[in-house]
Amino acid sequence: ENYDCKTKIKITMNTLEVNFVAYKNLDGHSVQIDPQANILIVSGDNETGKTSFITAIQEAWQAKSITPSPITTGKTEGSVEYRLPDKNGNIVTIRQQILMPKEGQKIVKFYAIGADGKVETQPTKIRELMGEVFPITGEQFLALCGSEAGRRQIINEYIIPLMSDKERTELADIEAKI
Repeated sequence: ENYDCKTKIKITMNTLEVNFVAYKNLDGHSVQIDPQANILIVSGDNETGKTSFITAIQEAWQAKSITPSPITTGKTEGSVEYRLPDKNGNIVTIRQQILMPKEGQKIVKFYAIGADGKVETQPTKIRELMGEVFPITGEQFLALCGSEAGRRQIINEYIIPLMSDKERTELADIEAKI
């Protein structure tokens, strides 16, 4: 089975735009992200889609559907498409296509399209390509910031894993000189 993805992505020099089609309460919305940012802070009023947005990114990164009802009420299909850096910093397009043909039935397919144009559809291979994702809440982050050991934990568990191999090598070289 092949499902067409209706989501569009527009890349400009300074932003990454992700468009949602019939995904929860984000239907028809776009989100712009600075592709150079290493940390993304999402804020807004209640019921505006903050958690839906974060969950959608987590689902794409992990190639795993974790939302029981991801489709906008009244719709039967939806999609989300992103351009994200893989574990080596290469841009990968992740497409999540969702069908809910009847109540209680959900079909979710993930596709990863690498910089080389190769398409991967196996979730385990997509996870391997993307590397691990480390979600952390604001409260957890602030609690860890309160001590030297906590700050070191943030660096080791959340920041360094997001770095490319080149950045890790440069950091190791700097630390060796200290």
